[in-house]
Amino acid sequence: MATVQKIRDSQRASGAATILAIGTANPSNVIYQAEYPDFYFRVANCEHMVDLKNKFKRICMLTFYLFLQFMPFTLLVFNYILSYWIVIIFFVKLYLPILYKN
Repeated sequence: MATVQKIRDSQRASGAATILAIGTANPSNVIYQAEYPDFYFRVANCEHMVDLKNKFKRICMLTFYLFLQFMPFTLLVFNYILSYWIVIIFFVKLYLPILYKN
């Protein structure tokens, strides 16, 4: 007959305990609307244009829904075009010397 301790041991996992966190995950292609003007001007190296940055912040706040709707599509198109040109450049560098060797 099984003892109480054996029953409890069989119901428990061996090793360290793990906690499952419940929360939300942000996809990599989503940029917060409030942070986008700062991000854009930092990447474009135009942080000294304060007036233009403030106008851009207002525009971003007015077009919130439109921006979130088309941002992932824009990134997908950009990634597709970039990968297409990388493949073309690779094949041109590889096959052009072979074709015009003589």
